[in-house]
Amino acid sequence: ASASGCTVIYAVSGEIAPPSPAAIVNGPASLIVTELALATFSATVAGNPFPNLQWYRNGAAISGATSQSYTLANAALADSGALFRLVAANVVSNVSYTVTSSVASLTVLADTNPPVLLGAQSLGLAQVIASFSERISLSTATNRSNYAITGTNGNVVISDAALDASQTNVVLTVSAMTNGAAYILHVSNLADRSAAENVIASNSLAAFVAS
Repeated sequence: ASASGCTVIYAVSGEIAPPSPAAIVNGPASLIVTELALATFSATVAGNPFPNLQWYRNGAAISGATSQSYTLANAALADSGALFRLVAANVVSNVSYTVTSSVASLTVLADTNPPVLLGAQSLGLAQVIASFSERISLSTATNRSNYAITGTNGNVVISDAALDASQTNVVLTVSAMTNGAAYILHVSNLADRSAAENVIASNSLAAFVAS
């Protein structure tokens, strides 16, 4: 409204895009990723009406992959060499149009690095969280015998080991620790989730203070 109390209305004019056949503006690029990393293929598509999309892997349609990008979670060594392409289709003036992108390849490099213990801290006086540089296999992470906690007041009993949702942290349930006391977490035999199952350095250590 203006100072005089009159209402000013602004008109916006525009043009409706004319119908156009499906087109691949930019095709997906080939990717090189480390084992178990995300691999995302993306393309840019045009057309009016906007095309229906479908990604294909090695010639077979991927269920649910119907957007301009497709992500393969946890790319495994077995995925190396897979070929991906996007097909776009629409109908203009009762004529069906289908266009296929260029083919993009996926190369997966083997993980040869063992996990590293990054640190430990207490969660109150009855739990300890241990953090690692990469995701740990469930069977080794939950094996209580792979951990030991020592302190000036003696060893701590570990009653449970649980892998959290990130799969890079292990929560240990322990006997009561002394507030303010120093402890050392000892870790051995933990393996990552790679095909090689790389194992952490024996007796990896992390110091922490209970609180």
